[in-house]
Amino acid sequence: TIITIAFVIAVFMLGAIMGSFLNVVAVDFIKLYKRHDLENKNEFVEFWKILTSKEFWKKTVDRRSACDTCEVQLTPPELVPVVSYLIQRGKCKHCKTPFAPQHLYMELICGVLFAGIFLSIFASYSAFTLMFLFELLYMFVFFSFAMVLFMFDYSEQVIPDLLVYPMLVLAIVAHAFNFVSLPPVSIIDSILGAIIVGLPLFVLWLISQGKWIGLADVKLAAVMGALLGVSLGMSSVIMSFWIGAAVAIILMIKSKVLKNNDITAKTAVAFGPFMILGLWFTYVSGINVFPL
Repeated sequence: TIITIAFVIAVFMLGAIMGSFLNVVAVDFIKLYKRHDLENKNEFVEFWKILTSKEFWKKTVDRRSACDTCEVQLTPPELVPVVSYLIQRGKCKHCKTPFAPQHLYMELICGVLFAGIFLSIFASYSAFTLMFLFELLYMFVFFSFAMVLFMFDYSEQVIPDLLVYPMLVLAIVAHAFNFVSLPPVSIIDSILGAIIVGLPLFVLWLISQGKWIGLADVKLAAVMGALLGVSLGMSSVIMSFWIGAAVAIILMIKSKVLKNNDITAKTAVAFGPFMILGLWFTYVSGINVFPL
């Protein structure tokens, strides 16, 4: 209906706005992570020290959106997700320096993710109840963590425990509320799902000594199993491999056509983003390619 379409458009714009915000969060988190060398420290302890420092919050509160090149503060019309980027042709209107395309990509991807989440939950409710709004907000928060992880792994090929463990907790706790958009899985079964779905990837990591797949990917697979249960969790992992293979083939064909040979069969590609997309697609579609 027209009303449903209007809601989907509104949620897409909300997702695009969140995508713009999450892109900034991801970029800042990456800088902070590298500056404090959190990868080689206890992430939670060090991050807590950062969060409790006055300097961190002063910089956060005082910060304003500005061009990375000329540092001119951006006005509200320049911050409209997707629209501003297209109108300005991807460039700063002050210094004409091109913006990183990830700004647009993040806004579009988050818009689509949020719209899909809305439709998945909306289909199971006959009215906008408090439970509907709570479930919608909960899943928005879960996939917001997922999108920051998406950007982090895409950029650095690292999946921080600071992101994956909160996602695991959110995935398990979600089953305490009996969300209608999730499989009817108990908290115990959710924990078992995390173990069982993560186990095959753990074996791959163990056999290859980390050459085929990273230990962080094992943790992310556990999140998939915790959220979707064993059957759909396995399906989301398989979907991730399919999406990754499809993207790899497209990139290799593009590389051959352009004759730049920057992508080959041996090129290392972060798997985390494909796992996030596989998780989201399985969640919103309910497609089970691994029935048990």
